[in-house]
Amino acid sequence: MINRRLRWAPWILGCGLLLGTLACGAITAEQVKQRLASKITSKWKTQGLKIWVVPYSAESTNKGRFKKITVMASSVIVSGVKMSPVSISAEDVTLDLGKLLRENRVVTTKRRASHFSAKVSQSSLNVALAHKETPIQNLACTLGNGTLTFTGTYRMGFGANLKLEGVLECPDHYKLNFVPKRASVSGVPLPAGPLKTLLSRMNPLIDFRTVPLSPRVEKITISSGTLTISG
Repeated sequence: MINRRLRWAPWILGCGLLLGTLACGAITAEQVKQRLASKITSKWKTQGLKIWVVPYSAESTNKGRFKKITVMASSVIVSGVKMSPVSISAEDVTLDLGKLLRENRVVTTKRRASHFSAKVSQSSLNVALAHKETPIQNLACTLGNGTLTFTGTYRMGFGANLKLEGVLECPDHYKLNFVPKRASVSGVPLPAGPLKTLLSRMNPLIDFRTVPLSPRVEKITISSGTLTISG
């Protein structure tokens, strides 16, 4: 029990110091940057993480408003999917400092503009699919020019070859979903009921609402072996 308390002591002390400076009206852009880094590294596996927080003024910083915040990483794993590289930025952005410092949450309340770019390889997507709980054994995907194809063995009391062909859509700009155009089991069209159940287990492939600064997805490009997401 003592060791457990000691392990949390630095984090609790850090929060106390940050909350103290906030109460005194002395929060700085550097402290916000450190808090963002702490949040990101505690929730996602990252490599090459870099963060820039550009302030307007001390007064604006105390209100959570910044000229620009940029987050870049050589790789980030979100929802089990490795994205590499990743670049997120927001201009004239306002953060809820209370939630950031007291609840360890990154909540964007306002932003004038944002930019986002990430790439996912076919192999990275397949690694994530291997950990999804679905009625499909050996579920795997192939990224083609504009299309995505899933294959596997559908468990229906007996093994049957499944094939799904379709596209990726993000109608709410955050949840990346697979939308099938053709679905078959051993060459026979898959009924709507089982297909709906299967998709509910697969989607969303990635939910960007959980990513810092909540980047909006505006464009999805599927090429041979690579998925590019931008906003």
